[in-house]
Amino acid sequence: MYSNFENQKNLTDNNHEENFEDLFTKNLIYELPLFQRDYKWDNKQLSGVINDFQEIIDGLKEVHFFGAIIVHEADTKITEGKKLEILDGQQRITTIYLFILACVYVLRNLDMNKAKKLFELYLVNIHKDFENPTLVPNINDRAQLNWIFQNIITKPFDDTLDKAKYLKLACDENAKERGNLRTNYTRFKKFIEAMIVDVEDNTEKIDLIDKNLEKILRACRVVSIKIQQRHHGPLIFDNLNAKPVKMTISELVKNAICSKVNGDDISSTRNFFNTHWVPFEKGFNQGIKGLENYFFPYALISNPNTTKENAYRSMSDQWSIEKNIGANKIIEELSEYQPSYNALTTGKSSYYRSDLKNAIYSLNGARLPNTTLPFFMQVLKKAENNERFIPEAIKIFSTIETFLVRRQVCGDEPTGLHAVYKSLWKKLSESGEITAIRVFEHISNLPSQPCADDDEFLENLLKAPIGKKKIKRFLIESYDRSLKGESPDWDKKTQVEHVLPQNISNWAHFPNFSEESHSNCVHLFGNLVPLTGEFNNTVSNKPFKDKKEALMKNTMYKSTRELFEENNSWNPIDIEKRNKKLAEWALTRWQYLEK
Repeated sequence: MYSNFENQKNLTDNNHEENFEDLFTKNLIYELPLFQRDYKWDNKQLSGVINDFQEIIDGLKEVHFFGAIIVHEADTKITEGKKLEILDGQQRITTIYLFILACVYVLRNLDMNKAKKLFELYLVNIHKDFENPTLVPNINDRAQLNWIFQNIITKPFDDTLDKAKYLKLACDENAKERGNLRTNYTRFKKFIEAMIVDVEDNTEKIDLIDKNLEKILRACRVVSIKIQQRHHGPLIFDNLNAKPVKMTISELVKNAICSKVNGDDISSTRNFFNTHWVPFEKGFNQGIKGLENYFFPYALISNPNTTKENAYRSMSDQWSIEKNIGANKIIEELSEYQPSYNALTTGKSSYYRSDLKNAIYSLNGARLPNTTLPFFMQVLKKAENNERFIPEAIKIFSTIETFLVRRQVCGDEPTGLHAVYKSLWKKLSESGEITAIRVFEHISNLPSQPCADDDEFLENLLKAPIGKKKIKRFLIESYDRSLKGESPDWDKKTQVEHVLPQNISNWAHFPNFSEESHSNCVHLFGNLVPLTGEFNNTVSNKPFKDKKEALMKNTMYKSTRELFEENNSWNPIDIEKRNKKLAEWALTRWQYLEK
């Protein structure tokens, strides 16, 4: 494998950046080797392309890099122009070619002469007889391209371009006229037709298509690599596509920002890096993990349709739109949501006042899904800017906490919430004030995300195996903190203990339990207490009397002491009694918010 540019340079005649307008206006014919793979891009890939095209049209991006293409100059008898074999890049070139074809089709119904000019400019080589188009697909896909040309070049079009009727590629006799080539051509037609649907004047329609086509062809760029020897194609392909270590999003962001530093000398960039980027990077409570995970929710705030895969692109596109934005300003904007992100992901913060800090801590304990972060980051940002909003922010936090706790107790894990929360702030802010009741009304009205009512919540608290649920730790901690007296800090070593052990090796030590009653009671809410890790292994499987003696001497948790102070025995009746007590407390703690 060739691992550096100098080696690659020996394999190629040249390599340089070109836009698609350049590629199709250079008196060239691009031909796929006869038996190269078929055109494979389907609806998924084409949706991405159309989104990119729309962003170019809307002015959201000036350049879109389509990757690299590898070509080889083929032996040919063509006297004018050249024939290039496409060894890599067929999907991209074919897709652009289909888009131009679709533009010509729509234009032929508006202005035949304009359609003819585009046809001659991009789709055929006008310096030779019209036996071949500018792009010649593989042997299987040719039947589809023949069909497309017949779809376009019908009377009166072929009357204005005499030789066009001879455009017919030789293809495999078993080749089908339907496939991805034809499907994507049809979809591009619909895209172009939708582009002009609201324009009444035909001249304006023609100008709009022409202008947007020009925008797209000039914005879409490739690195064109022309190789000397055909067999070198795979070597360069492998080199270009080898990615042993993928760049992280933080590395991409860092490079993009540092490239905007004013000053031509390297010292300016180094100074910016040390004084701005390093403090920002070190400002995450979770270290490099926090830094990496921060950019997706941050990008979602500006663009709710952002995905993890295109988060960097979404941010960099925004920076390119704001042409005058400098490195200092980008860091400033990125830092705005850093305190809220740190607080929400760790539950700890010295940045906010105590009542808001407690609400954040509690919400974090309720296993706040990462997909909800953009919404809460904006809630906290508003609270930072407007102190009067803080009481409402706390209510919002409490409302969502109740929603999450009830769902999890009732067996609904906090999944599928991304679609709900990614645009929640925008929807609510555009239609009125951001309030807890409006938040609850919105999320509770979604059939896919129901909030359990009191009856369902209580029934699950009484009967569900809480000891098997991930929410158990938060439930037990919340109850412990609700008791009078100073509450100890919970840390990673704190464990949830089953008073009636999960595993019983000697049933003689548990005479009040059968295997059935043990199974019914062991994972109930009432059988759970907090325990420090250092005692767990020594007391976990002991009978109640021995466990009580050990823990009463050493436990620092109020709820654990309460249980052993109030009970001299531990049988099914005792467990049911405490279970009911904790269930009724939980019903009050996470009250159902009436609409």
